[in-house]
Amino acid sequence: MAQALSNLPVGALVKDTGTAYNGTPIIWRVLEHGHTGDPAGTTALESRDIFTLKPFDAKEPNNSDSNRKSYGNNRYLHSNILQWMNSEAAAGQWYTAQHSADQAPDNANVWQQNSGTGTNPYDTEAGFLTNFSADLKAALQTVSKITAKNTVTDGGGYETVSSKIFLLSTTEVGLANENSVAEGSIYAYYSQSNTNDRRKKNLRDEAAKGNYSGGTVGSPWYWWLRTPNSGNSIGARFVNTDGSLSHNNAF
Repeated sequence: MAQALSNLPVGALVKDTGTAYNGTPIIWRVLEHGHTGDPAGTTALESRDIFTLKPFDAKEPNNSDSNRKSYGNNRYLHSNILQWMNSEAAAGQWYTAQHSADQAPDNANVWQQNSGTGTNPYDTEAGFLTNFSADLKAALQTVSKITAKNTVTDGGGYETVSSKIFLLSTTEVGLANENSVAEGSIYAYYSQSNTNDRRKKNLRDEAAKGNYSGGTVGSPWYWWLRTPNSGNSIGARFVNTDGSLSHNNAF
Protein backbone atom coordinates (compact mmCIF):
# COMPACT_ATOMS: atom_id res chain seq x y z
CA MET A 1 0.00 0.00 0.00
CA ALA A 2 2.75 2.50 0.92
CA GLN A 3 4.48 2.02 -2.42
CA ALA A 4 1.23 2.50 -4.31
CA LEU A 5 0.49 5.72 -2.42
CA SER A 6 3.93 7.16 -3.15
CA ASN A 7 3.17 7.08 -6.87
CA LEU A 8 0.06 9.24 -6.57
CA PRO A 9 0.11 13.02 -7.13
CA VAL A 10 -0.78 15.46 -4.37
CA GLY A 11 -4.56 15.88 -4.32
CA ALA A 12 -5.25 12.37 -5.65
CA LEU A 13 -8.10 10.45 -4.04
CA VAL A 14 -7.71 7.00 -2.49
CA LYS A 15 -10.27 4.43 -1.35
CA ASP A 16 -9.55 1.34 0.70
CA THR A 17 -12.78 -0.64 0.49
CA GLY A 18 -12.03 -2.36 3.80
CA THR A 19 -11.91 0.95 5.68
CA ALA A 20 -15.41 2.33 6.23
CA TYR A 21 -17.38 4.39 8.72
CA ASN A 22 -21.11 3.79 9.21
CA GLY A 23 -20.87 1.26 6.40
CA THR A 24 -19.52 3.66 3.75
CA PRO A 25 -15.85 3.56 2.66
CA ILE A 26 -13.81 6.63 3.63
CA ILE A 27 -12.35 8.56 0.69
CA TRP A 28 -8.85 9.89 1.42
CA ARG A 29 -6.91 12.71 -0.24
CA VAL A 30 -3.11 12.78 -0.63
CA LEU A 31 -1.79 15.86 1.17
CA GLU A 32 1.94 15.33 0.62
CA HIS A 33 4.71 12.76 0.36
CA GLY A 34 7.59 13.16 2.81
CA HIS A 35 6.21 16.21 4.60
CA THR A 36 8.75 18.00 6.80
CA GLY A 37 8.51 16.64 10.34
CA ASP A 38 6.58 13.51 9.35
CA PRO A 39 8.37 10.13 9.33
CA ALA A 40 10.62 9.62 6.30
CA GLY A 41 8.98 7.92 3.35
CA THR A 42 5.41 8.46 4.54
CA THR A 43 2.40 9.84 2.73
CA ALA A 44 -0.02 12.11 4.59
CA LEU A 45 -3.71 11.50 3.92
CA GLU A 46 -6.81 13.39 5.02
CA SER A 47 -10.44 12.42 4.72
CA ARG A 48 -12.04 14.12 1.73
CA ASP A 49 -15.42 14.37 3.43
CA ILE A 50 -16.85 15.01 6.86
CA PHE A 51 -18.07 11.52 7.74
CA THR A 52 -18.93 12.16 11.38
CA LEU A 53 -19.82 15.15 13.58
CA LYS A 54 -18.35 14.86 17.06
CA PRO A 55 -17.54 17.20 19.94
CA PHE A 56 -13.84 18.04 20.35
CA ASP A 57 -14.12 17.42 24.09
CA ALA A 58 -16.88 17.01 26.68
CA LYS A 59 -17.58 19.53 29.38
CA GLU A 60 -15.81 18.66 32.64
CA PRO A 61 -18.07 19.06 35.71
CA ASN A 62 -15.19 18.50 38.14
CA ASN A 63 -12.75 20.95 36.56
CA SER A 64 -11.67 23.88 38.74
CA ASP A 65 -11.88 26.11 35.66
CA SER A 66 -15.51 27.26 35.52
CA ASN A 67 -15.49 27.56 31.73
CA ARG A 68 -14.24 24.00 31.22
CA LYS A 69 -16.97 22.82 33.58
CA SER A 70 -19.56 24.12 31.18
CA TYR A 71 -17.97 24.09 27.72
CA GLY A 72 -15.20 21.48 27.53
CA ASN A 73 -11.41 21.56 27.30
CA ASN A 74 -9.44 22.95 24.34
CA ARG A 75 -6.14 21.23 25.16
CA TYR A 76 -5.74 18.84 22.25
CA LEU A 77 -3.42 16.50 24.17
CA HIS A 78 -6.28 15.74 26.58
CA SER A 79 -9.16 15.87 24.11
CA ASN A 80 -11.75 13.13 23.72
CA ILE A 81 -11.47 13.32 19.93
CA LEU A 82 -7.73 12.56 19.91
CA GLN A 83 -8.19 9.54 22.17
CA TRP A 84 -11.12 8.18 20.14
CA MET A 85 -9.37 8.62 16.77
CA ASN A 86 -6.40 6.55 17.92
CA SER A 87 -8.23 3.75 19.72
CA GLU A 88 -8.78 0.14 18.62
CA ALA A 89 -10.99 -0.60 21.63
CA ALA A 90 -14.39 -2.22 21.39
CA ALA A 91 -17.66 -0.35 21.83
CA GLY A 92 -17.79 1.58 25.09
CA GLN A 93 -14.18 0.80 26.00
CA TRP A 94 -12.02 3.42 24.24
CA TYR A 95 -12.26 6.15 26.88
CA THR A 96 -9.90 6.51 29.84
CA ALA A 97 -9.47 9.74 31.81
CA GLN A 98 -6.52 11.82 30.55
CA HIS A 99 -6.35 14.05 33.65
CA SER A 100 -8.04 14.28 37.04
CA ALA A 101 -11.07 16.28 35.81
CA ASP A 102 -11.49 14.59 32.44
CA GLN A 103 -14.94 13.47 31.33
CA ALA A 104 -16.20 11.05 28.69
CA PRO A 105 -18.32 12.57 25.87
CA ASP A 106 -21.55 11.07 27.15
CA ASN A 107 -25.12 12.27 26.75
CA ALA A 108 -25.00 14.55 29.80
CA ASN A 109 -21.75 16.32 28.95
CA VAL A 110 -21.91 17.24 25.27
CA TRP A 111 -23.85 20.15 23.77
CA GLN A 112 -27.60 19.76 23.81
CA GLN A 113 -29.21 21.02 20.63
CA ASN A 114 -32.50 19.77 22.04
CA SER A 115 -33.05 19.99 25.79
CA GLY A 116 -32.20 16.75 27.58
CA THR A 117 -30.54 15.11 24.58
CA GLY A 118 -26.81 15.31 24.00
CA THR A 119 -25.76 16.04 20.44
CA ASN A 120 -23.71 13.12 19.10
CA PRO A 121 -22.22 11.69 22.30
CA TYR A 122 -19.73 8.98 21.41
CA ASP A 123 -18.62 7.36 24.65
CA THR A 124 -20.40 4.13 23.69
CA GLU A 125 -18.85 3.84 20.21
CA ALA A 126 -15.90 1.62 19.35
CA GLY A 127 -12.56 3.34 18.78
CA PHE A 128 -12.11 4.83 15.31
CA LEU A 129 -9.33 2.43 14.32
CA THR A 130 -11.75 -0.50 14.54
CA ASN A 131 -13.10 0.78 11.21
CA PHE A 132 -9.74 0.33 9.42
CA SER A 133 -8.68 -2.62 7.30
CA ALA A 134 -5.75 -4.65 8.60
CA ASP A 135 -3.56 -3.40 5.73
CA LEU A 136 -4.26 0.28 6.27
CA LYS A 137 -3.92 -0.01 10.02
CA ALA A 138 -0.55 -1.73 9.61
CA ALA A 139 0.66 1.09 7.35
CA LEU A 140 -0.02 3.82 9.91
CA GLN A 141 2.98 5.42 11.59
CA THR A 142 3.27 7.62 14.67
CA VAL A 143 3.65 11.32 13.89
CA SER A 144 4.76 14.02 16.36
CA LYS A 145 2.87 17.29 15.96
CA ILE A 146 3.60 20.71 17.43
CA THR A 147 0.42 21.91 19.07
CA ALA A 148 -0.27 25.34 20.57
CA LYS A 149 -1.56 25.72 24.13
CA ASN A 150 -3.86 28.42 25.43
CA THR A 151 -2.39 31.24 27.52
CA VAL A 152 -5.14 31.22 30.16
CA THR A 153 -4.86 27.81 31.84
CA ASP A 154 -2.20 25.86 29.93
CA GLY A 155 0.76 28.25 29.92
CA GLY A 156 0.84 29.26 26.27
CA GLY A 157 3.60 28.21 23.90
CA TYR A 158 3.28 24.70 22.53
CA GLU A 159 3.74 21.01 23.22
CA THR A 160 4.37 17.97 21.02
CA VAL A 161 1.55 15.46 20.64
CA SER A 162 2.31 12.05 19.13
CA SER A 163 -0.37 9.91 17.48
CA LYS A 164 -1.19 8.00 14.30
CA ILE A 165 -4.41 9.82 13.47
CA PHE A 166 -4.41 13.58 14.05
CA LEU A 167 -6.33 16.75 13.40
CA LEU A 168 -4.61 19.29 11.19
CA SER A 169 -3.48 22.66 12.59
CA THR A 170 -4.20 26.19 11.42
CA THR A 171 -0.64 26.35 10.10
CA GLU A 172 -0.90 23.07 8.17
CA VAL A 173 -3.98 24.22 6.23
CA GLY A 174 -2.53 27.63 5.38
CA LEU A 175 -4.32 29.76 7.97
CA ALA A 176 -2.84 31.99 10.69
CA ASN A 177 -0.32 30.77 13.27
CA GLU A 178 -2.07 30.73 16.65
CA ASN A 179 -0.41 33.13 19.12
CA SER A 180 2.59 33.25 16.72
CA VAL A 181 3.17 29.49 17.16
CA ALA A 182 3.87 27.68 13.88
CA GLU A 183 2.26 24.28 14.41
CA GLY A 184 4.34 22.49 11.80
CA SER A 185 4.28 23.72 8.20
CA ILE A 186 1.67 23.90 5.46
CA TYR A 187 0.96 20.66 3.62
CA ALA A 188 1.59 20.67 -0.13
CA TYR A 189 -2.08 20.22 -1.01
CA TYR A 190 -2.97 23.42 0.86
CA SER A 191 0.06 25.37 -0.33
CA GLN A 192 -1.01 24.91 -3.94
CA SER A 193 -4.69 25.46 -3.29
CA ASN A 194 -6.89 28.31 -2.11
CA THR A 195 -9.70 29.06 0.29
CA ASN A 196 -12.14 27.09 -1.82
CA ASP A 197 -10.11 23.91 -1.32
CA ARG A 198 -10.38 24.26 2.45
CA ARG A 199 -14.17 24.28 2.11
CA LYS A 200 -14.29 21.10 0.03
CA LYS A 201 -14.91 18.94 3.06
CA ASN A 202 -18.58 18.26 2.42
CA LEU A 203 -20.97 16.68 4.88
CA ARG A 204 -21.05 13.17 3.46
CA ASP A 205 -24.46 11.72 4.31
CA GLU A 206 -27.30 11.69 6.81
CA ALA A 207 -25.42 9.18 8.95
CA ALA A 208 -22.61 11.71 9.38
CA LYS A 209 -25.02 14.13 11.02
CA GLY A 210 -26.00 11.75 13.80
CA ASN A 211 -28.78 13.39 15.81
CA TYR A 212 -27.70 16.90 14.81
CA SER A 213 -30.39 18.65 12.76
CA GLY A 214 -28.20 21.22 10.96
CA GLY A 215 -26.07 21.00 7.86
CA THR A 216 -26.96 20.04 4.31
CA VAL A 217 -25.66 16.72 2.96
CA GLY A 218 -23.27 17.34 0.07
CA SER A 219 -22.47 20.91 1.16
CA PRO A 220 -19.35 22.27 2.91
CA TRP A 221 -19.51 22.15 6.69
CA TYR A 222 -17.36 23.03 9.69
CA TRP A 223 -14.36 20.81 10.52
CA TRP A 224 -12.17 20.78 13.60
CA LEU A 225 -8.49 21.64 13.76
CA ARG A 226 -6.26 20.68 16.71
CA THR A 227 -5.36 24.32 17.40
CA PRO A 228 -6.90 25.99 20.46
CA ASN A 229 -8.22 29.51 20.60
CA SER A 230 -5.25 30.57 22.71
CA GLY A 231 -7.14 33.38 24.48
CA ASN A 232 -9.42 31.08 26.45
CA SER A 233 -9.61 27.56 27.92
CA ILE A 234 -12.56 26.21 25.94
CA GLY A 235 -12.43 27.27 22.28
CA ALA A 236 -11.02 25.01 19.56
CA ARG A 237 -10.30 26.28 16.05
CA PHE A 238 -12.13 25.02 13.01
CA VAL A 239 -12.42 25.72 9.29
CA ASN A 240 -15.64 27.54 8.49
CA THR A 241 -18.01 26.69 5.64
CA ASP A 242 -16.38 29.41 3.52
CA GLY A 243 -12.84 28.12 4.18
CA SER A 244 -11.99 30.81 6.73
CA LEU A 245 -10.78 30.33 10.31
CA SER A 246 -13.16 30.32 13.27
CA HIS A 247 -13.59 28.70 16.69
CA ASN A 248 -16.24 27.22 18.93
CA ASN A 249 -16.60 25.68 22.37
CA ALA A 250 -15.04 22.24 22.62
CA PHE A 251 -18.21 20.50 23.83
